[in-house]
Amino acid sequence: ITLDQGVEFVLRSLDVMVGGELFVPKIPACTVSDIAHVVAPDCEWEVLGLRPGEKVHEVLIPEDEARNVLEFDDHFVIQPIQSFWGNKIGILGGVSCSPGFRYASNCNCETFTSEQLTSLLAEYLPANRRESE
Repeated sequence: ITLDQGVEFVLRSLDVMVGGELFVPKIPACTVSDIAHVVAPDCEWEVLGLRPGEKVHEVLIPEDEARNVLEFDDHFVIQPIQSFWGNKIGILGGVSCSPGFRYASNCNCETFTSEQLTSLLAEYLPANRRESE
C-alpha cells in the first residue's frame, strides 16, 4: 500500500466510521524474498531462518474475530464486541464473514506479481533497474 493509498483509506474510513470499529484494507501480499528479487535481482542473499519475535505470516484478522467482521469490496471492518454506541452494529453494511474466517498474508488475499512490485517500488530502485523494466 502506498502512502497516498493509506491516507485515502484512512480518510474514507473516518468518513464512515461510527466508533470503536477497526478498518482493515484488502491489499496484496508479498514475501521479503519477492521484494529482494525486484530490488536487487543480481545480488546473492542468504536465508537465515526465523529470528526471535519474527513471524512467517502477518495475521490482520484472527479467527476468533470472525463473528465481528464485515466484508466490503476493498476492506473489512471489525466491529466492537459490545455496541457501546447504541444499537448501531451492522449499520455500516457489508457482509458478515463465515465462522473461522481469518485474513492473513498466506490466505484470503491476492499476491503481488513481480511487475506490480517493480511498479510499486520504482522510486526506490536504482535508475538502471527502472529503465530496464
